Amino acid sequence: MSEDVKEFVFKIVVLGDAAVGKTSLINMYIEQSFTEDYKPTLGANIIRKDVHVDEINANVR
Repeated sequence: MSEDVKEFVFKIVVLGDAAVGKTSLINMYIEQSFTEDYKPTLGANIIRKDVHVDEINANVR
């Protein structure tokens, strides 16, 4: 790994009314998948994805 690599951490919170697609939006970004089955999320969902662009590493949580 090069010494010039920059690393960032981003923490993103998604808020909204029930059944509007918050979890579907996150799953599409993280897993590139979509399901039409409705399973309500209870509590909080914490997901992490590492993103690498050029000489930048980002950790999205």
